[in-house]
Amino acid sequence: MIKLFTVLLFLSLLLPSAVSSADNSSWGEIAQGVRCSISTSSTQWSKKSSAMITIIIENVTSQQKDFTVTTAFNLGLLKYWSPVKLAKESELLPPNTSFDLSIGAGTQLRYEIDLTKFKWAESVSSFWPSDNLFAVVPPGKYKLSFDIGLGTNTNPNWIRSNEIEIVVQ
Repeated sequence: MIKLFTVLLFLSLLLPSAVSSADNSSWGEIAQGVRCSISTSSTQWSKKSSAMITIIIENVTSQQKDFTVTTAFNLGLLKYWSPVKLAKESELLPPNTSFDLSIGAGTQLRYEIDLTKFKWAESVSSFWPSDNLFAVVPPGKYKLSFDIGLGTNTNPNWIRSNEIEIVVQ
């Protein structure tokens, strides 16, 4: 089950779109010509509001990139996680599942999502995420990141986004 945690990182998103590659985002590391950035307009999350996050995945090469991927959000340095399938609204990725992702040369994919719509769990657990964010994550300060596993579930090449400090109320 722990291996599943490190393999799957998922988040369901609304309206993916291609965007030009020049912007002022804070980026994570680059792997296989791809990098990722997350941002939010509000770092204070409460049960009474949404937790909107923007994900940008950029192809920094001059070639089309086609991958089989697994994706997930991590909160609190791998303390809590939510595996999600990009481009499917509120879809929790089943265990040992990946999906296809294509990014045009020098372009970006952008997703706007609400993390309160996804299922969460403790990272070290024998249970697949099944509860909402506020049922799992106690109030406090956390670092949020988004991970993308490029390749097969058994041996992915991981990309991590930048981190954002979030306060869960």
